[in-house]
Amino acid sequence: MTTTTTELVPGYLDVTRLAVGSFGARYREPTVTAYTQDLKAFLGWCQGPRARPSSSGPTLPGSM
Repeated sequence: MTTTTTELVPGYLDVTRLAVGSFGARYREPTVTAYTQDLKAFLGWCQGPRARPSSSGPTLPGSM
């Protein structure tokens, strides 16, 4: 007997993509381009490996 799983949320309904798209839809160039670049960097940082706490303080994106 084989079991088929179904995707509860199709790929085109990814919540993060919808949120970013909705956020960007209200702006025009060049603001939307700048926000898109900032959001890509921030979301990439969020998905990256977590750094261990150190005595030197927090690590900010782009400060390495």
